[in-house]
Amino acid sequence: MDNMKLKIKELELKIEELEALLDHIQDSSQPQMDHDNVRALINQILAEKEVVPAVT
Repeated sequence: MDNMKLKIKELELKIEELEALLDHIQDSSQPQMDHDNVRALINQILAEKEVVPAVT
């Protein structure tokens, strides 16, 4: 039974680590998503105004 408790504790720790990693990934990817949104918006405005070709 102690072996089972140990395995459960190890799994709980791994889950906590994975949740922390997921939070970190989400936090670090948010600025990139915002940057991409800004780029898409600028490209759309430039294309509508026909100022310059859209930058990719």
